[in-house]
Order: sequence, then C-alpha cells, then structure tokens
Amino acid sequence: MNNTVYDQMDRFMPVLFGLSLIAMLFLIVSLIRRLRSRVKDVKSGVRHRRRYPGRSFTLFLATIICMVFISAAMKEGSKAEILFYLDHIDPKTLSVQVNGGKATDPNAVIDVLRTMPDIPAHHTHAVGGFTIVIDDQIGGLTLRLGRDSDRPQEYWVFYPRYRYTTHNEVYRINTALFDGIK
Repeated sequence: MNNTVYDQMDRFMPVLFGLSLIAMLFLIVSLIRRLRSRVKDVKSGVRHRRRYPGRSFTLFLATIICMVFISAAMKEGSKAEILFYLDHIDPKTLSVQVNGGKATDPNAVIDVLRTMPDIPAHHTHAVGGFTIVIDDQIGGLTLRLGRDSDRPQEYWVFYPRYRYTTHNEVYRINTALFDGIK
C-alpha cells in the first residue's frame, strides 16, 4: 500500500472532522452555561465575570482551518498526480476505457483530461457519472466524471484513489467529447 503524504492527509480528514464536531459541542455547551449563569446574575443582581469559552472556540477554529488547508493540498496534489500520469503515458501500450467500453479516440480523452482549465465554481452539482480507466505499461489511472447539473458540457473530475477526492471534485473540464454518454 502506498503511504504518501496525501494518504496520511486522507486518513486525517475524518479525524479533524470529528474533532471539530466535538469542539463545537463543547463550545455550544459552554455558551449555554455562560448564558444561564448570566441570567442568574441578572436575577440576583450580583455580577460575576464569566470567561468566554476560548479553548473550545480555538480548537473548533483550528480544526476548520486545518481542514481547509488539507482540502486545498489534497486537491492540488491529486491534480499533480493525475497530470504527471497523463504526461508520462506510453502511447504504444495505451488503453482507455470510458464507462466500460473502449474509447474510440484515446488520445482525445487524454488531451481533454490534461487541459485542467480553471473553471470557477457555481451553484450546481455533479449528476450521474461514468468512469474513465487509463492503462499503459507504467500503471493505471481511474477517474470518475460527473456531468454538471446546469452546464451539460461541463464535467466534474473525481479521483477515487483517495476517499476525500472520491467525493470532492479535483477539477472541472469543458468538452463535447462525452456528450453521448448517459
């Protein structure tokens, strides 16, 4: 099993998510307790200085910031892995399957995947999906593409090698090459 930095980050993301939930629960409980004690202070007329739940808030904020940075690193690292593989394909032993069938023009599929344009995010989601499997003598690459819900020639590219990039897009492409695929 490969044990790269990205594999470690992929394993660490659920831990961070769990920590952020725990920290959020502690923060909510602390804030509720603080509010209750303030109500008691108002009723009794005695004012006590209450501390803000700083540790819970700090832990919550730190985990969210770490998740954002790891998310960006996973996305960029996955793009780099995909591009490295696509740039080092041996055309003599190349085999490309799109949705289980052999691609009619494997070089066109490779060229489209290699473009990696910077398409800004918009309020849509990926619908459906199909798999592209690329094999040659140096190994294989599997990508999952989902059609954009609003723009039919825009596809979201997912990288199933990591749990995180299986569910979160790595990049998007615009092409009419896959229009016939349902």
